[in-house]
Amino acid sequence: MALKSKERLDDMIDLFNDETETAAEKRGIVEAPKKRSAGRKKLDTPTPKAYMQLNIYGYEDYLYRMSQVQKKTMTGYVLELIQKDMEANALAYEGLKLIPSLNKPPRKAKNTKAKKAESDKLDPDEIIIEI
Repeated sequence: MALKSKERLDDMIDLFNDETETAAEKRGIVEAPKKRSAGRKKLDTPTPKAYMQLNIYGYEDYLYRMSQVQKKTMTGYVLELIQKDMEANALAYEGLKLIPSLNKPPRKAKNTKAKKAESDKLDPDEIIIEI
């Protein structure tokens, strides 16, 4: 029993330490090529850094049923509604984009543990560099 454990340990050490020839090659074993893992597909569009939180729980049943009938996800159903509304109100939306007071500041993700760097704490007007 101890001999088999020692052989396994030696094989494991060979796998990690031998740079020129793997333990499988030493034993004459040819490995099949590894398949690529399925994983998630990368999207062409950038991933949003923060999600919007909408209080629409009162409409969850409606959204679920309507999305099921149309064979979509609830998110897909809501996005389609918004797209249709944007197309119907395109002229008004373009006019509203010209009013600077209606510009929304960029969202920040709440779930990140961002540590403020020392450079962020300093006022740029107070920084003096001596050469």
